[in-house]
Amino acid sequence: MAVNIYTTGGAGDGKTTLSAAFMFCLGSEYPNLNGSPVAGADGSGVARESCATPAHRYAMTDAPASGCAAMLASSPKMDVALLVVAANEGPQKGTVAAIDGAKAAGVPGIVVYFSKCDLVPDEELLELLELEIRELLSSRGYSGDDLSVVSGNAKDALTSSGSRTDKKAASIFALADAIDKAVPAGVT
Repeated sequence: MAVNIYTTGGAGDGKTTLSAAFMFCLGSEYPNLNGSPVAGADGSGVARESCATPAHRYAMTDAPASGCAAMLASSPKMDVALLVVAANEGPQKGTVAAIDGAKAAGVPGIVVYFSKCDLVPDEELLELLELEIRELLSSRGYSGDDLSVVSGNAKDALTSSGSRTDKKAASIFALADAIDKAVPAGVT
């Protein structure tokens, strides 16, 4: 059985690029666990793909920012939400809607990925953004203090070798490790 991951966030935050980088890097690093990517669309722009780490097999759903509540209602139960936030913009209305949609659908855990970190010139700004997103998630019923936040650049990962040792892919493997840890007990 696969762990269901819902990739969510605001429009233009980099969800689709991140999903592609995740599939590429995991497929490159663990070829014996990942055959050709299995992708599908249901006609609404929702893409579903499958990949694995040594710890879990994942079914990822990457959907448009609009209509997340309707999409969640028609999908299998989601185990983890992957909240993508563009680091150069911070949380927007779409971010809040995505968090609320995940909460309403009963998604128990969230992992945050700050995308486009190459566009943020100051590390202190990323630290402030992390505090802001943790506070936002706490105000929406998630444990903001306990969740994983990973910063990176998915476009760089797509130009990497896809190996865990490639610096350009480091954030993708940090994300995979964070998701592995966020999977609720009893889900395999």
